[in-house]
Amino acid sequence: MSLDIRRNQRDELVITLKGGWDTEKVQRVLDYLRHLEVLKKSKASAKEIDALAMEAKSSWWKKNRKRFMP
Repeated sequence: MSLDIRRNQRDELVITLKGGWDTEKVQRVLDYLRHLEVLKKSKASAKEIDALAMEAKSSWWKKNRKRFMP
């Protein structure tokens, strides 16, 4: 497995992964980076965003609980 990170002429960060990288884990890292970028632009505090995320998860669980625990 190898990892290469560089910045191209358009000021884009290019990450090249070679080998047996776990796609799900890479996607989770990318989701986390996206989360950090959104937080950086937000006027809400991290605490407020965490509370909103918990509320959304709770709401989702209430709607979908029967699908997983009949």
